[in-house]
Amino acid sequence: MVIINGLSILPVLIIIFPIQLLLWVLLYLFIFKHDRSKDDIFDAKDVRESVENNCSTKKELIETIAVKSGKKLHIIPISEIVCLQAYGDYVNIMTLQGTYLKEQTLKYFEEHLPEEQFLRVHRSHIVNLRAIDAIERYGREQYLLILSNKEKVKATLEGYKRLKEVLKL
Repeated sequence: MVIINGLSILPVLIIIFPIQLLLWVLLYLFIFKHDRSKDDIFDAKDVRESVENNCSTKKELIETIAVKSGKKLHIIPISEIVCLQAYGDYVNIMTLQGTYLKEQTLKYFEEHLPEEQFLRVHRSHIVNLRAIDAIERYGREQYLLILSNKEKVKATLEGYKRLKEVLKL
């Protein structure tokens, strides 16, 4: 223990050190808060608005889908798509000409296909509204969509409600 003029210095350091540390922190915050120019300071609201604006403007709708099959590259216009079916991290793209497998998620297509033409009716299916030939009741809370390529797709109750809303049934 250090003793100066008969006094122990340790209790004094214990009292002074936290006060000194607090003063250094306040000085640091004051210098860095007031030293920056007004343009460099962003609050959380500005950042959130910027992110929301960028996200809403960057949503690009796709017009064609390129699918590689063996050595061939197929360019599929979205108007020829009848249905998209989730298959893990892949999507089966069904057209009248055939089925193609694309390494992409169904969520990607849900966000990038035109909402007025395509609708997600099930967690694993997006259908082209123009390709629906008939709708049948299937079970208690499910419906069966019969598409123009004779494919049958299940629609959940929620998907059917959205479908009725979009088709104005």
